[in-house]
Amino acid sequence: MENLDSDADGIPDSVEQLHNLILDSDDPVDAVLDKDGDEFSNSQEILPGTDLANASSFFQVVASNDSDFSVEISNFVERRVYALEYSLNLVDVWKAIDAVFTENPHDGLSYKFHVSTSENKGFLRVRAIYSP
Repeated sequence: MENLDSDADGIPDSVEQLHNLILDSDDPVDAVLDKDGDEFSNSQEILPGTDLANASSFFQVVASNDSDFSVEISNFVERRVYALEYSLNLVDVWKAIDAVFTENPHDGLSYKFHVSTSENKGFLRVRAIYSP
């Protein structure tokens, strides 16, 4: 199945059709608009899967560096795979930390995990992957 993007805005037509009250597969400008005013463009909300029309729906990563470094990820959505990765210098290959999660946590809102000392000396990122 092809990922057609008729308006070349970076959002596949199939995704725009799912959000047809907000997005138009023939309008390249709708990708940069911010329907809900949460300071994330429509295209920035597509991958993490947040609600384009709800400002309180946003993907959030909170890192704390107390005696026990931890990362908390909130606002999970269905059909996404999330992976926490680290790099020592942003140039080397990103390495997965043994936390890849595909389901909502028990409370449906957040997931918190600890990062070992050897992995918290560099940079962390969360990758959200659309999983149809």
